[in-house]
Amino acid sequence: IQNEEQAEHMLRHYMRESWRDEHMAVVPRLVDQPGAFVREAALHARMLAAHEHRLDVTLPMLEESVGSLLRQIRSESDYLTRRPMGLVNHDKKTSRNPFNP
Repeated sequence: IQNEEQAEHMLRHYMRESWRDEHMAVVPRLVDQPGAFVREAALHARMLAAHEHRLDVTLPMLEESVGSLLRQIRSESDYLTRRPMGLVNHDKKTSRNPFNP
């Protein structure tokens, strides 16, 4: 998503009849995210509303959804940068090959 106009258009599309003008408050947080992010945020917010037996999606629900997804992205990115890759044993104390007993 390249700008707020595109973000608003996508959010309106995925929120459908649940769209409320107050949802504009989250639009700036959607810029620079992939389109799938908006879809997932809208779906999650609508599921939060359904869980509370509501037909409307409040701004706090949508904010919670966007925040939750952003935290997931950050934590996954952090995990991937810290996680050792490959089959090499990175522990210096035990340098034996686990496939050769």
